[in-house]
Amino acid sequence: MQEELFKAGKIFLMLIFLALFLSFQGCGGGGGSSDPIPDTGDGGDGSGDGDGDVDIYSGGVLITAETLKGWVDAGKVNGTGEGRVVILDVTSSTDYNAGHIPGAILVNASELYKTRNDGVISNYNEVLDGPAMDVLVDKWGLDEYTTIVFTSATSTAGDANAYLSTARAYYTFRYWGFAKDKLKILNGLNAAYSEEYGGLTTEVPVIVPADNFGIRRFTNFGGCFRASLKDMIDLADGKIANALAIDARGSDGPGGTAYSYDGDYKATSGVFSPLSGDYVAFEGHIKGAAALSWTALFETIDTDGDGTADYRRYLPEADLKSIFNGIGLDAAKTAYVYCRSGVIASSVLAALEAINSDPNIKHKNYDGSWSEWGQLAGKENGGYLENDSPWRTDMPSRTENIAFNKDAGALIEEPDTVDSDDPSGNRIEEYDVDYFDTKPT
Repeated sequence: MQEELFKAGKIFLMLIFLALFLSFQGCGGGGGSSDPIPDTGDGGDGSGDGDGDVDIYSGGVLITAETLKGWVDAGKVNGTGEGRVVILDVTSSTDYNAGHIPGAILVNASELYKTRNDGVISNYNEVLDGPAMDVLVDKWGLDEYTTIVFTSATSTAGDANAYLSTARAYYTFRYWGFAKDKLKILNGLNAAYSEEYGGLTTEVPVIVPADNFGIRRFTNFGGCFRASLKDMIDLADGKIANALAIDARGSDGPGGTAYSYDGDYKATSGVFSPLSGDYVAFEGHIKGAAALSWTALFETIDTDGDGTADYRRYLPEADLKSIFNGIGLDAAKTAYVYCRSGVIASSVLAALEAINSDPNIKHKNYDGSWSEWGQLAGKENGGYLENDSPWRTDMPSRTENIAFNKDAGALIEEPDTVDSDDPSGNRIEEYDVDYFDTKPT
């Protein structure tokens, strides 16, 4: 009898372990997918271009113009069923109307951001909530078969900033559980496609919306790609092992151009009211964070040899790995990337995804970034938290190179809402998990 109970107990424990393993797989892998991605003609992973001029990225996130052209020519763009491709052009309506890749759908960057509260203060540039994602999924007719390609306009391709909203879109879909093998970024954006093949069009595709399909019907929630306020405080407090905070705003040392990382006064303005000239309460960087200039992740392509950038693209995989290794990130560490508001950090996260072939490895984007962290000061230092709030970050144990903007005579911007007594610091993900778990009928 005891032996039978022992065997039953072992089976029970194995089932628990399996359930936990699968739950981690779903989170880390963003849902996974057994549905085939379109044939690329370059080895099947969508990462190489067949002519040897660009390294193949093991993560399969970055695709070349050659790969996308093959999908366009094969009629997979806005097609139906397995192998279906949707191109989302994250740009302005002016640039989109001037010319876009055939079949591409216009996405305004404003559709990708929402003012939300992680439990302590509001922040204007957080990840979309579930209802907002449902609207986009249905509007663009996305389903479980769809491979999504993110790109942006030709006119801005010479500037690395063209990748910001594109990468932000990638991160948003990753957060909401879209499988990594179904999400692609066109390396070089529209300009690379136009340079190689011409053929940009002004024709607007007719999209058949999904009928109340919603994200919950075909994804597994992937919220672990977002770092909450509580996560970042735990990281600064030394409670998270094998992790590295990466400040993607860069640094040029104290006294140079105004960099918040360096503790230069008045480096972060206009958090909630971009035209107001108000500032966060303090500058500096999260304790232990490594500085990384995000623009260093891109190379300049001058196709006509006139000395100006025709477009940018992510560096080859070996070069990207060298950059990350150079700031202390290795395979044993999880990267917690932040910037001013979480957008620049998205471009770094996309690079990390591109060079990592394991879909279950997590790289986290701190959505609030310095727009949130730099506001979490006590009233004694120009902030809006009570001086005894446990959420204060304006202390040397959590922030290095602190410079209080009130000392420079700056007007400190007030968040829309402040809740110094919140017990969570992770309210956004809690809300989104609850929404996701309430499956539609």
